[in-house]
Amino acid sequence: MQIGIAYANRYSSWRLLYIWTSIPSIIFCILSYPFVTESPRWLLLRGHRHQAAHVLATLSSPFTLRRSKTCSHNNNNNNTNIPEEPTTTNIAAAPSSSVKQLLGRRWARQRLAVVTVLALGTGLQFFVLLLGVGNLHHLSLYLGVALNGLLDVPAYALTFLLIETRGRRPVLLASCLTSGLCSFAYVAVGGEVGVVKVVVELGALFCVCMAFNVLVIYTMELFPTSVRNTAAAVGRQAIMVGAVISPLLVAGGRRKGDLVSYGAAGVVVVLCGLGVVWLPETKGLAISDTLDEQESRENNGGGV
Repeated sequence: MQIGIAYANRYSSWRLLYIWTSIPSIIFCILSYPFVTESPRWLLLRGHRHQAAHVLATLSSPFTLRRSKTCSHNNNNNNTNIPEEPTTTNIAAAPSSSVKQLLGRRWARQRLAVVTVLALGTGLQFFVLLLGVGNLHHLSLYLGVALNGLLDVPAYALTFLLIETRGRRPVLLASCLTSGLCSFAYVAVGGEVGVVKVVVELGALFCVCMAFNVLVIYTMELFPTSVRNTAAAVGRQAIMVGAVISPLLVAGGRRKGDLVSYGAAGVVVVLCGLGVVWLPETKGLAISDTLDEQESRENNGGGV
């Protein structure tokens, strides 16, 4: 939709273009706001027990709701009291405590480092390919962006199919390596823009989209609930670092050739993708709530 809006306003100023393309997002936010709820875990951590129960009730099936009411009634009979409002000290200590817990375990630090490297590599490759559409001089910029956007749907579908049949680690590794190889092929083809060059560029973007999708799911499963948000935030920041660096490579590619942009990004995503070998496979494993529970399961053979 945004591509169509941009094409219809291709002769307008950037200011008007930003305004017109932001309208669908504003409408979506307004329409989706009534259906968005606060995180029950966030409410429980801050002592808002009744609000958390209300959110869970709205998301539960009738059978689950009846069970939760029964459990709540039993807890009330047993005088199980949870403070409604937490202390200021607990609220202030929660974020720093999560960081300390994450960095205080060797295995957690190792996983966080690998996830950060993977996020940096996939973010750099993704945004180099996305911003590098303008380097395809003989291909319409609007058509190139539209083709790149259309890849998201099959990439999501294929991601969920493969991770359930092949696992997270092999799919992530294969996606990073294939994306890098397609970037190398793009550089090797050289010359004017042709069908082969467009295909390998779309192939590289398709594979890095898959790698990004797998990485998001993989990160959620690698860390227990108590530190999961912190780990995901670090990975997201690493992706943004790649996004910051990518315009420099794209600009260099326009001046000195595709080897500086596509070639360099391909090398980075391949090297970063190799870090997957230091991560455990999480397919079929239960998600832990705390770091101690995670270590206990690993020591008992429930996961690495």
